[in-house]
Amino acid sequence: MRSRTSARSCSRTKCSFLSASLPCWNRVARKYGSRSTSCSVLSLSMNRIGLMPFVVTTAKCDDFPIVERLATATLMLRQVAQPNRTAPCMTQGAFLAYHPRVLIRTSRDNVRSPQYMEQALAAFHAVGKPFSLSIVRTDRVRLYVEGSETLHKYLYAQYPELDIMEGSPQFVGDPVHLRLSKLDVLPIRRYPQFDDMLERTNVDPIASLCAAAGAIRIEAIPVDLKAGKLAALPDTMRARFLGRLCLRGGLWSFLPVGGSVQDDAGTRSHDREVAVQGALDKSGRPLFRCRVSVWGGEGMVGAFGQFTGHNSFKKGKAWCILSNEELATIWHPPLATVSVPGLDRVESKRLEPKESGEGVTLGEAVFRGRTTIARAGNGHLYTIGKTGQGKSTLLLNAICEEMQTKGVGVIDPHGDLIEDILRRIPSNRVNDVILVDPSDKEFPMSFNLLRESQNPELLVSGILAVFAKLWPNVWSARMEHITRNCLMALVEHGGSSLLGVPRILSDSRFRESVLTKVRDPLVLSFWREEYGGWTERYRTEAIAPIQNKIGQLLSSTIIRNMVGQVKNKLDLRQAMQDGRIVIVNLSKGRLGQDVSAFLGSMFVTRFQLDAMSRAWTRERAPFSLYVDEFQNFATPTFATMLSESRKYNLQLRLANQYVQQLVIEHDTSLRDAVLGNSSCIVSFQVGSDDAEYFAKQFEDAVTPQDILGLPKYHAYARTDSVFLLRSRPPMPELEDQTEKIRRLSRNRYAEDRSTVERKITKWFGT
Repeated sequence: MRSRTSARSCSRTKCSFLSASLPCWNRVARKYGSRSTSCSVLSLSMNRIGLMPFVVTTAKCDDFPIVERLATATLMLRQVAQPNRTAPCMTQGAFLAYHPRVLIRTSRDNVRSPQYMEQALAAFHAVGKPFSLSIVRTDRVRLYVEGSETLHKYLYAQYPELDIMEGSPQFVGDPVHLRLSKLDVLPIRRYPQFDDMLERTNVDPIASLCAAAGAIRIEAIPVDLKAGKLAALPDTMRARFLGRLCLRGGLWSFLPVGGSVQDDAGTRSHDREVAVQGALDKSGRPLFRCRVSVWGGEGMVGAFGQFTGHNSFKKGKAWCILSNEELATIWHPPLATVSVPGLDRVESKRLEPKESGEGVTLGEAVFRGRTTIARAGNGHLYTIGKTGQGKSTLLLNAICEEMQTKGVGVIDPHGDLIEDILRRIPSNRVNDVILVDPSDKEFPMSFNLLRESQNPELLVSGILAVFAKLWPNVWSARMEHITRNCLMALVEHGGSSLLGVPRILSDSRFRESVLTKVRDPLVLSFWREEYGGWTERYRTEAIAPIQNKIGQLLSSTIIRNMVGQVKNKLDLRQAMQDGRIVIVNLSKGRLGQDVSAFLGSMFVTRFQLDAMSRAWTRERAPFSLYVDEFQNFATPTFATMLSESRKYNLQLRLANQYVQQLVIEHDTSLRDAVLGNSSCIVSFQVGSDDAEYFAKQFEDAVTPQDILGLPKYHAYARTDSVFLLRSRPPMPELEDQTEKIRRLSRNRYAEDRSTVERKITKWFGT
């Protein structure tokens, strides 16, 4: 530094800025020392407020405007940071009283550095409202923000994938307060200084704070240095002082000639920055009066040691001044490189849904704090997900909604969904319910597969497809050829059931009685010429597999008593047209795998055929068919059902657990038909292979990791767009009228077991 004589020889005009432009500085000068020399006054003043030691070592007399500016800024910041003790202090309770508390979570692949948080704070600074930033470690490490919704908007603008949800931080015990150890004008170590320039890696300073056991909370109030907004200053003299300073160009007018310090790349990274440069940089940024509180003892206090730079933190209750850059260094959404165990992140990306006012309700779509009702639209619905992820809950709510106003069919291979539905049947719909429960052996329901059909060829093809699904390893072309002619003859005869298949093959008398009513020349030709011309040995060899398989199927009392009744009381076509509720309980635990699969496949086929038979009906009442674990009942004709059923006002609601269930012996036609014809696809959490597959189905709007990270009761849905769905809780239960429903269904569509078995025995005797 130059000699004192040289310093005194500086221009009096240059040195007397404060006394000339701000008369109120005279009072400061009289308080701190003689006015004989402006430079002496300034030096003495700087020394009194603690700025002189670092100025002496880093500045020259030629840099007097910088020194003068630093003195002004230091005095200003010190008074803002230490408001009048008699002024009302904002307590924690008062601070929180007017601002919502929210939990902040960012994606696990976040690459947005603290610079984005710095920009959000700069924008919010202009709003002038207080806020707080917290990090709390309990069972998980969570970040919280307390402030107005405007701050949320700024955070969304900088972090589009941010998840902001309701949440309140919990602080246990008394906190330890921290303050800056030196002048407020001196900055702490900021995030650009944490970067490893040699390795070209970003080191996120928030990692240490998240790893420490405890919590931190920073209450921040924007410092507004404009005239008329200086309530934080303790007396009118300083108010006028700062007011005139702003009116004459403000703090910015004292920046060194040559441009803003923020424009220089080296300054932006604070590379080789000296104290004066750091002070100039900080004083030119948006500033906040802050109170830093920590919980967790010395471990959490020690974590703040990483911020030691030109300034540092020490214990103390005084408020301090931090810039937006310093705040962003301490608190920001963690980068993807932060691998602290238990850090609460967004496991699945949130996407904005398009408004849809049609279709059944799927749940709620929450995006940036706004909740909208998510609907499936008009068309088929396909839902996939692991067990226990919320798939059945979504189906339950959809069924309960649709059965209020339209016909609904439900086929459930587990039975749990059926029981939940029965407890939610509204009283005005009890008489419309058809409960099909094959496990009710004492009252078997009549379900004759061979009742008269407007299109017997489609009926027979559907039944053959079920047989081919049940016995894929033994079902041959010859077996299908013979069975087809059996079924065609029995359907045209009109007075038989599936029990007639083994009988027509072995009982010539019965066969002749059936053929008397057959008019199809090809069917007659088969029985008269082809079948009649076979030798006894060849005939026995040809029909034995059919008799074995179908005979084994009909040996089940449940199946025989249902499909063996000639008079069909359950008319699914009429039920669909009347808007009834058809509930089919095919619990594997009660029926067994084979019985459940056979009856389920037959009911799906029957629904398909009866829906298609409405082609000749002008008014087709809408009907929704729900099939859980539908791959158990899907046949090769299911693809046709998917592509054509909408024409007949039949909407399918399908669900299963994983994609491979839809691939049969490397045949992907069923999978392709389901995904290609479903206007709405909903994916809960699935396995890794399926996650990759559905990420492509969702047009790469999400990643496989997003799908794998879905929490319970959350799913991605694709309608017109892809969005994150949160299923609603199950609808409340109503008065349980299960027994009344069961009694009505027995009376209308079933007979007691003894009567059914007596009729079957009599039929075999004719």
